Amino acid sequence: MKTVEQTITDVEHARWVVDKAGIGALLDANSRRSNRGRKREGLDGRLFMILLIAAAMQGRATIQRMWEIATGQLPRGLQWELGVLRKDGNTVAQLTPKQLYDMGSALNKHLAWTGPLASSLSEEECLRRERVVAAIADALTVTTHVVARSGSALAVDESGVWAWTRGRRKPVDAPPVHPSDEDEQRSGRPLAASAVEGSVPVEALDHEPVDEDYVKEVPTVASDSRGPSEARVEAPASKARRFDPDAKWGVKTHKDGGRTSYFGYALHTLVRIPDVGQTKDASAEPLFVERFRLTPASTDIVDVTVGMIDDVLAAGVEVGDLIGDRHYSYKKAERWALPLWKRGVRLVHDLRKDDHGAVDYEGSKIIAGWPHCPGTPSHLEVLLRPGSTGTKAEIDTFRSQIDERFKFAMRRHKTVLGDGKSRWGCPALNGKVGCPFIDGTVEVARETGQPIVVPPAAKTPFCKQTTVQIPPGRHMKYAQEEYWGDGRWEPSWDRRTYVEGVYGNLKNPNTENIHRGFFQFTGLPMVTLAMAAAVASYNIRELNNWHERTGLGDAEHPLLASTQWVDGLTMLTRQQADDVDAAYGEQRAA
Repeated sequence: MKTVEQTITDVEHARWVVDKAGIGALLDANSRRSNRGRKREGLDGRLFMILLIAAAMQGRATIQRMWEIATGQLPRGLQWELGVLRKDGNTVAQLTPKQLYDMGSALNKHLAWTGPLASSLSEEECLRRERVVAAIADALTVTTHVVARSGSALAVDESGVWAWTRGRRKPVDAPPVHPSDEDEQRSGRPLAASAVEGSVPVEALDHEPVDEDYVKEVPTVASDSRGPSEARVEAPASKARRFDPDAKWGVKTHKDGGRTSYFGYALHTLVRIPDVGQTKDASAEPLFVERFRLTPASTDIVDVTVGMIDDVLAAGVEVGDLIGDRHYSYKKAERWALPLWKRGVRLVHDLRKDDHGAVDYEGSKIIAGWPHCPGTPSHLEVLLRPGSTGTKAEIDTFRSQIDERFKFAMRRHKTVLGDGKSRWGCPALNGKVGCPFIDGTVEVARETGQPIVVPPAAKTPFCKQTTVQIPPGRHMKYAQEEYWGDGRWEPSWDRRTYVEGVYGNLKNPNTENIHRGFFQFTGLPMVTLAMAAAVASYNIRELNNWHERTGLGDAEHPLLASTQWVDGLTMLTRQQADDVDAAYGEQRAA
């Protein structure tokens, strides 16, 4: 639990972000039946989002924590400034947990674009709602980018996020939930339904009934001698089976490397990473989350990722390198590599074990997305990179073999960026090997100690022409700027660990603490807002950590403001509280 002083600083940071993002009116407009009539008294979208971000900063983006912060951890004057307290005739009204629950329910109702709440909506209205939620999430994220972009590299990854409610029965072809899954252990809730009730065929899932009352959760407030402002919010009694209609079963990688199922959402994240040659400690900018999207688990990663890239480019931000693991690069070239090449994005990727070997194109051997001389020795066609447990001898052997194979690699004269077409030339023309088909190269190779190839029976186009164009396709989907496996590719690929580090930060119990129970909402709109609060919290914390490491930030910026209230607190008497209320009430009336 944070101190009151730290909480005040968090709230001030959250207030600056929400006001700068300008999303208060958008939240208000999408949490009311109509924009006509009198404005809502008390709670509004601005205050709701400020409290949600502040709660995420405490690792618990729930109505309970939002209410506790608002009514029990803020100075009375600040409560008046934010709208936690307001005049109601001759009395002072305080924010109630029911108001927070009702606004969350209203936002789900008016912004849902999938599930039972959207069943009667037109396709255009569903698309509008989806765009509104994305706009709110983007505004909160981009507003925290207070340091100008100096690099252009991004890393992308997907991480599973457990839903708060119990899961429907798991598909029979999905792996079991790992018994040591941290989210199951930490949630304090029963295991997913499938863990105790067995699995059902995938096709049966769409025919199970959905609890349409999942949106409306009316809380009760336990009264005690401390008064209502410090009473405990009691969550509504849950039904025997309650489901989040937008969550689905998915598969993620467990810490032991195995596959485990989870019921919930997929968090797709683009993270700023240092350009090649920079380190985190000396980076000219923080490792901000650039964009994120939340989808039901098992959603295809291609469209959502390309969509995020389009949003970044549309904002005028350059995208140079994009690093994604084998889950991305394995996709068909026409779905993943080619669309991104057309956008000018340089892909950095690794190979799956079953993607090694040579593919023939016009007599050349395309290995790891790079064409090689037809005379490349067969023992160099499959070179498996040692994993994290590889010994020094294994790593040294691999690097030596990569260097040997690179001598047979053709020279690139035109990159794949743009239309996906590339142009290549024979390695003998560049003095890397000797070839009987190229006059004089054998003699030079002998003098310099370069290998001499055994040419094919007949000349290929690469033997006859200075350069040959290779069209895009499955044979070239692994094409990238650096030669796979060599000393220039490795440090570029290793930057992928930064996005894994961001997820580790977001799920760390001492930071945003994203786990099953971090939020207690259902439905894509509210769960997305909870994730937006967590991302804003992470970016603010990363900004402050980066500034402490490098001293490069603007020390006067509101998001770098340190905790100022360090000289203790004053407890108010009832009379002092009334005096504060009178002063702020008069100011508001004026």
